[in-house]
Amino acid sequence: MEAHPKEESTVIKVGDLVTKDDFGEGIVVEKRNSSTFLVRFDNGFRALVSKDDIRKVEMKVVDDIGEEESEDTSFTVVPSNYSEQDCYSKNAKLLLNFLKKKYKDGGMASIKSYSDGNGEIGVLVVPNKGIVVFKMINRWTETDIDLLKSPLAVKTLVENYEEFEKRYLDKFYMSKSFCFFGDKFKILKYPIRFVYLLENIDINRIPKTEWDQIAIKNKNIYFKRFSTVFADNDLFSNFEKYEDMNAPVIGPSCYGAVLERVIPENATLFDIAPSNKPFKEPPPRYNPGFVKITGKEREFDALGLDDSQIKVINDTKPGHYLTLANPGTGKSVLLVSKAYRIQSVNRGNVLITCFNNNLAEHHNTFAQISGMKTDKLKILTFHSFIKEILSEKDNDSVLAIEAQTEDVGQRFELMFSALDKKLKKGKLSSINLDAIFIDEVQLFKPEWIDFCYRLLSQYKNRDFFFEMFGDINQDVKELKPKGKAPWQLASYVPSLRGRTKYLKINYRNNKIIASFLNLVISNLNNFLQSKGVPVDEELACLTSDSIREGRLNPKKFYSKKGSFLRVSKIIQDLVDNPATKAEYTDIAIIYPAKQYLDYYTPITDIENELNQANIPFCYICGDYLTKKKIYDCDGVIFTTIDSSMGLDFKYVILCGLHYWDLVHIEGKKKPAGLHEFYKTNEYAALRRIGEIGKCFYTGCSRAREGLFIIDDLDTASPLRDIVWPVPKKD
Repeated sequence: MEAHPKEESTVIKVGDLVTKDDFGEGIVVEKRNSSTFLVRFDNGFRALVSKDDIRKVEMKVVDDIGEEESEDTSFTVVPSNYSEQDCYSKNAKLLLNFLKKKYKDGGMASIKSYSDGNGEIGVLVVPNKGIVVFKMINRWTETDIDLLKSPLAVKTLVENYEEFEKRYLDKFYMSKSFCFFGDKFKILKYPIRFVYLLENIDINRIPKTEWDQIAIKNKNIYFKRFSTVFADNDLFSNFEKYEDMNAPVIGPSCYGAVLERVIPENATLFDIAPSNKPFKEPPPRYNPGFVKITGKEREFDALGLDDSQIKVINDTKPGHYLTLANPGTGKSVLLVSKAYRIQSVNRGNVLITCFNNNLAEHHNTFAQISGMKTDKLKILTFHSFIKEILSEKDNDSVLAIEAQTEDVGQRFELMFSALDKKLKKGKLSSINLDAIFIDEVQLFKPEWIDFCYRLLSQYKNRDFFFEMFGDINQDVKELKPKGKAPWQLASYVPSLRGRTKYLKINYRNNKIIASFLNLVISNLNNFLQSKGVPVDEELACLTSDSIREGRLNPKKFYSKKGSFLRVSKIIQDLVDNPATKAEYTDIAIIYPAKQYLDYYTPITDIENELNQANIPFCYICGDYLTKKKIYDCDGVIFTTIDSSMGLDFKYVILCGLHYWDLVHIEGKKKPAGLHEFYKTNEYAALRRIGEIGKCFYTGCSRAREGLFIIDDLDTASPLRDIVWPVPKKD
């Protein structure tokens, strides 16, 4: 037999696929010495062979890790640019390539970009078949074959599989999108399988005579050596079959929801409904297993993030960073996902902090429903965070401060000062945090930012993550001196040169609303600059491009002060119109403040109008006894602009604008008009107009599909051009 030429540089090692004349292919299972190997061949023989008598088989699939050929396929891989990102393992890329080629007619697959325990978790959706959640186990190799014959070792493997199955099955059962509900029980809509892939073992290479000795009898535990070609088509083939021909097809509209259940950091939730929404009686299904209804199930829609967003999450790395963007660009989504990734990969303790309670509640609810909330993730307002730490370190100081004053603002300042002193003296070294994320950082004072940074940087012997997210156009508190942003005034945070990122795609507002917002902020900044008032130096007018078309133009309705009949009419039209089909919970009434003493009471007036029209409503702000959490509301939502930060609604009615016309002047009972104040103190009035303009911009930016402005400003108000800007003619 003619000898095959071999490259001198070829190195053969355990696990390699080799071939020998007259024996065929086999796996190297042991190296006896520098030139002799024990090989188990496909025909069942084991033999000691010389290096000179075998040759290494090059793995065909390794050359196919890159982007697949340009053939048409309706199969979706999330993210589509997985082959370009180093965070995905070679085996993950091989499997995704294989699935894309196998299911050309349609479907979706995704794999986590990091190991979860001893393997990577992924999901496959095949229309008309079902969902497969799988875990690629990399701990077991060909050299562990004998362990597969050990009942004790296999028992541990099977128990781990069953825990994995229960963990993800529970996630699907807690989503109304995947269940039918009866009075007391729920069942799944779609077939769902759970699979373990032992990615370094090929069961076909085990001699037939040894198969019966293998202790694993679970049909959902596969053996598949990823370094060889996937030669068969049986992978994931044993789906449960639909027995009911009327069963719903799981198609592209469900992909986001499936992805969110398995890889939550790569998806986002929206339109989360209260848990007490009525259940539907289920028809007979193929799966007889009924699970009790807990009452905590949620109904929501979910969308998968796009490639650019997932890449931002995957690129999370230690250090200090700033991310700036306009409303609707997904800042908060990326923030929570990045925090989840840190605790998953680095096993670190993470804090997400923000300014207002509703945003903190939104983050908490989002993280809990998606499964990203763990014991390692804290989500608190900065005020709550300061009080919590001081209570742990010196509760007597907290009690003394609370006894000293009832003013909430003063209490916080005293607590912060006390805690800041402890940090400077090195008495907070036991605060074990690896990462801090600040949302809406433009609302933070520079000293708060410094405190967070110093809290992390006190650990000199380990990496830490410090990320700030904000929008300088939504500074609803005050214009900073000399146009400086708070992070620019922070003393301890190092330079952000080369560490500032910008998000430019608007996922929230439709194109019509986004265009209106860009016009509002650009006109505001131009007006202030023309009057000599400094605006933010950094990205003073960061515009963003919306990806969604819109149908409703922003509308402004003139109204007399105290007349809000138009509000109830807008609400009823949105609910009754077949083109909008709004639920009451889709609509938010947003306003600057509840009232101005007894002189102006817009919200009380609107309450009366809605009560007469039998329109339900609830509050998510203020000190109302009936105040609700954002996702528990069952009517039209009332909120101030401050309390709406970070939130969004399908339709927004912005009203109570006359509040901005009122200026309190010491010594006068009745407030003066802003136009009068403008005449006597122009610069102060201009700074107030700048603040009002950003508040107006923020309130308008909460709207996804429709924006309605009730204009009851004074006739002579200098705000008229701010709240309804007119495009400049070329």
